[in-house]
Amino acid sequence: MNFLHPEVLSYLPLAGIPVIIHILNRRRYNSVEFGAMDFLRQAIRKQRRRILLENWLLLFLRTFALLALILALADPQTSGDPLNQTRTARSEVFLLDASASMRWKAEGSTPWKRAVQSVLQSLKGLSSATGDQVALILADDHPRRISFGSPEALQQVLQNLDGPSFSQANLSRSFTLAHQTALEFEALGLPCQMTVLSDYQATTWNLSGTLQKTLLHLQEQSRAWSPVDVGRTKPQTAITDLRLTPDSIPAGESTWIQGTVRRFGPEAEMKLTLFVDNRPQESQTLSLKEQEEKVVSFFFEGAEEGLRKIRIQLEADAFPADDRRHAILEVRAPHILGVLGEDVPDNQGTLASLRRYFSLGEDAPFQWQSFSGASLSTADLLAIDVLLVFGPGPRAMQFLPEIEDWVSQGGHLLFIPEEHQDTAALLSTFDASSLRVGPPTENRTSPANLLLSQPEHPGLALFQDPRWRPLLTEIPFQRWLPIHLSSDSTVFQVPLEFEHKGSKEAAWVEWPFHQGQCAILTAVPQKEHNLMEQVPGGTLPFLYDLLRALGSTQINPRELLCGEEYALHFPRPPSAVHLISPLGVKQRITTPLSTPGVWSVEAQLPQPEGGDVLWNERVAVHVPTEESNPEKADFLHLNSFRKITDNTQIRSQANPASKESTGSRPPSSLWMFLLVFFALAFESILAARLDRRRT
Repeated sequence: MNFLHPEVLSYLPLAGIPVIIHILNRRRYNSVEFGAMDFLRQAIRKQRRRILLENWLLLFLRTFALLALILALADPQTSGDPLNQTRTARSEVFLLDASASMRWKAEGSTPWKRAVQSVLQSLKGLSSATGDQVALILADDHPRRISFGSPEALQQVLQNLDGPSFSQANLSRSFTLAHQTALEFEALGLPCQMTVLSDYQATTWNLSGTLQKTLLHLQEQSRAWSPVDVGRTKPQTAITDLRLTPDSIPAGESTWIQGTVRRFGPEAEMKLTLFVDNRPQESQTLSLKEQEEKVVSFFFEGAEEGLRKIRIQLEADAFPADDRRHAILEVRAPHILGVLGEDVPDNQGTLASLRRYFSLGEDAPFQWQSFSGASLSTADLLAIDVLLVFGPGPRAMQFLPEIEDWVSQGGHLLFIPEEHQDTAALLSTFDASSLRVGPPTENRTSPANLLLSQPEHPGLALFQDPRWRPLLTEIPFQRWLPIHLSSDSTVFQVPLEFEHKGSKEAAWVEWPFHQGQCAILTAVPQKEHNLMEQVPGGTLPFLYDLLRALGSTQINPRELLCGEEYALHFPRPPSAVHLISPLGVKQRITTPLSTPGVWSVEAQLPQPEGGDVLWNERVAVHVPTEESNPEKADFLHLNSFRKITDNTQIRSQANPASKESTGSRPPSSLWMFLLVFFALAFESILAARLDRRRT
C-alpha cells in the first residue's frame, strides 16, 4: 500500500490512547462490607462476562476509529484498487508550464497550483508496486527534467517544488525533452503517455517558428499528447514599457519618464505612481478602455549623482508581476569636452560655431576645454570624456600617437572634418581607411535634408518622436560634406544621412576602435552652408544627445528580461564581486537574474597605485510583456499540430480527477473517513444504551 502523505503515519501510536485511558480507569476501590454482599456477589458473577465483553467492544471501536482516522489522513493510494494488482506497468511524462503567466490569480488560485494538484491527482492511479514510471519536465526559459522514476518520488518533488518562473517558456525545447524522455520509457517496455499542463496563453503557444516545427515533428513520430488547460482569465492592467529620455543626465538636469500602460479587460480607472529610489514622487490617474494603451509621462529633475532607481507602479491586480516596472537613471557630473583644432578668420568656422553652443556656463551639461598648448599629455586626455578633433589641423596630426593610444584604452573621439583638409591619414590610424570625406556638394536652389537612418540610436533620442523630428530633418543644407563608405562592413554604423533628390550619403558614421569609440560628423552648424544655427530647438538637443551617447561610459546593459543572461564587464579585473537581489540579499555573481526588480553589482577594483575602489552597477529586470496578455490559444488550430487519440482530448482542470478506473471510483481515503464516521456513531449509540441499562 502506498500513501500520498506518508508522514502522517508517524501519528499511529496515538491509536493507543483509548487503551491507556481504559487501563487508568481500572483503579481500586475501598471495600465496605454490609449485609446484602452475598447477593451482590452472586449477581456480579452472573453478569461479569457480559460487562467485560461490552467494555472490550467499546475499547475496540474507539481504537479502531482513531486508527482509521490516521490512515485516512495519510491518503492510501492502492487500497481497494484491484486493477493496480493485475494491470501491466505503464509510464507517463508530465510537461508542466512554468512561465510567468502561470502566476495569474483567479478564482482563489493560480494555474500553477491547479497544475500541481492535477499531477498529484493523476499519480493516485500509478504505483511503483506495478512497475509504473513517471517523469516531470519543467517548461521555463531553460527547460529541464526534474524527476525520472517512481510516482512516489515525483510526489515528494512536487511537494517541495518552487513556484513558476518570471520568464517565458521555451515550449519547443520542452516538447523535445519530453519526447526524448518518452522514448526512454518505451525502450524499457513501458507504454508512455504525455500530458501537457498549461494555461495555454496565446503568446506562449505561438504556433509558428520552432514550436510549429517541433509539434509537426512529434506528429510525424506518432507522439500523442494530452493537453490539460489549467488557466483562468481575469481582467488586468499591465505596464508594458518604461523609457527615460535621456537615461543619462548631469546632476541637476531633467529627464522625461514615460510609461506605457495597457488594459486587458473592460474599461477601468487606475492610479499610476512614480518612485525614485523607492520614494514616491508623483501620481496620475488614468482611465483605459478595453485593449487600450496609453503613454503616461512624468517630468523629473534634480537627482543626485549616481545610478538612481526609477519605478512606476500600479495597484496590484490579478497578475502583480507586471504592475510595476523599473529603469536605471544615470546622474553624473557634466561631460568634459576636450577640443583640438584651429580657428579660422572672422569666427566663421565650425569650431567657432560649436563653441557658441557649448559655452553655456558652469551649470551646462558639457564643459568646454581647449587644448591650445604645445603639448598634450596622457593625463590631459584621461581628464576628459570626449575629444573633438577639427580639421584635422597640424596640431591634431602632431598628437595623433597620443590620441590613438587614449582611444584604444577606452576613449571617445569625435572627428569633425573641414573642407579641403586631408583626412586620409587620421582615418587610417583609426582603422577607417574605407571611409572617404568629400568633396563638398553645393545646391542653393534644391538643398539637401537630413534623414534618420537609425532613429533608435541614443544620439537621436528626441527625434524618435515624430512631433520633434522635423526640427532636424527639415533643416536645409545648401552645401554639405558627404562621407562615402567604400565597403558594406557591419563595423560602421550610419545613424544620419544627407538626402538629396533620392540619393543618400552618410552624414554621421560611428565605429569601435579597440576598447574605445570613434565617430565622424559632417552635419554641423555653418552659417554659410546650412540653417542649423537658426533652428536651435533641433540643433542643440541633436548635438547634446550625440555627445552624451558617444561619451557614455556604460559598458553593461541596464535592462534585461527575467532569465536573460547577464554578460557583465568590468573596467578592470575585480578582486571581489557581489550580486545583490531586489530584496537586498547578497548572492553569487553566477546567480541567474530570475526575479523582476533592480539588481545591483558591487565590485572591488584594484587601483594601479595600490588599494581598491568600490565599483557599482545596476540593471532593471522585467517580466516579458508577452506574459501580460490573457488571451487564450486557438485550440482548434492547436489540434491540427498534434496526434489525437481517444484519451488525449483537451481537458479543463477546475477540480482535476485521476484517470482510468480511479476517475470514476471514490478514493480510498473517502472509504476510511466513512469507516471512522460509522465506528464513532456505533460507539456513541452503544455507550448510551449501556449507561442507561447499568444505571
